Amino acid sequence: MLLVLARHGEALDASSDRLRPLSAGGRQDVERVASVIAAQGVRVTRVIHSGRSRAAQTAEIWARRVAPGVSLEIDPRLDPDEDPAPVAAWLAHVSTDILLVGHLPSLPRLAGRLLRGANEAPPFASFRPGTALLLERGPSGTWRRSVQVDP
Repeated sequence: MLLVLARHGEALDASSDRLRPLSAGGRQDVERVASVIAAQGVRVTRVIHSGRSRAAQTAEIWARRVAPGVSLEIDPRLDPDEDPAPVAAWLAHVSTDILLVGHLPSLPRLAGRLLRGANEAPPFASFRPGTALLLERGPSGTWRRSVQVDP
């Protein structure tokens, strides 16, 4: 199974728009990272985001590149301050390739949970806005880092 963890792109400042959609630069960064990953032949069958505007917009950009025709799904467990344990437990039973679009601090904590069994970010995962981390789960159920692409 392939898992793409993507942080939403750079968003507008909260003072300019409380819903915080992507900035123009954020859209460009996500387009660039998604294009790099798509060029490597990555395709997913599900695209799931937190439901927040910036995550939904990021998921739409990604879906065009790696999941054409797939309907976007919302999962509030991807919200910024959610505990990553329930998502990690759910992923243990998923067999399809998935893209999750989330936020800080929950996304790097999820990566740490999958890779190291701890709710702390792995040292290699910066998760700047627009970053994507690809993980692969082997037959034994163990996750390993495949690639990270930063904007």
